[in-house]
Amino acid sequence: FTTHNVNKALRHLRLLRNGKLKNAALVLFAKYPNQWFTQCRLKLARFKGNNRNEMLDSRQLEGNVFKLFREAIAFADRHIPIASFFPDNQLERIDRPLFPFRASREVLANAIAHRDYSQRNGSINFAIYDEYIEIWNNGSLVCDLKFSTLKYLHESRPRNPLISNILYYRKLFEAWGRGIQLIIDECNFAGLVEPEFFERSGGFCVRFQANTLVLSQETKLKNDISAR
Repeated sequence: FTTHNVNKALRHLRLLRNGKLKNAALVLFAKYPNQWFTQCRLKLARFKGNNRNEMLDSRQLEGNVFKLFREAIAFADRHIPIASFFPDNQLERIDRPLFPFRASREVLANAIAHRDYSQRNGSINFAIYDEYIEIWNNGSLVCDLKFSTLKYLHESRPRNPLISNILYYRKLFEAWGRGIQLIIDECNFAGLVEPEFFERSGGFCVRFQANTLVLSQETKLKNDISAR
């Protein structure tokens, strides 16, 4: 389906009702959706160490789905370290991030698609620590899904089907219930431990442990600098 007519596109995507925009359309595309929905919020933080005692960078942003997604990715680019090294008998440099970028990107897309937008004080929280990152969204698992069986094959049951549908068309979201497995596969491919999935404060939280190789490279660099 291709059209330059906005009304036709919105009708095709089921984002109009009686000629008026549905809530999902405002959450997805409005320039200032917080005029109607204060929950269109993203909290970003980089903490020093592995607790919340000292904050190195903190931002709270408001905007539509695509703005929040771009801002979260940009924040990750600024604060997630990358170790570069040259393996023996290899000319090309290898770059490895502290955390699996593609996996965290998938989690962010899932947080946007599955969060509970009915809670006006809700948000998506993206916190980066020295040895792990956490991505939290308000709203726990839907239907009969359980954390104990989340890693196994299951059907896709999005809490917000209209939003999920748009993210699927934009190639930001997996529509076959494979998102969790893709996240785990990315961690395994990078040689990392599997992420943790758990409920906290009435929301869904994913925790990624840091790449130990990158940590060792960072520690070596700090030791080299302090020894000079």
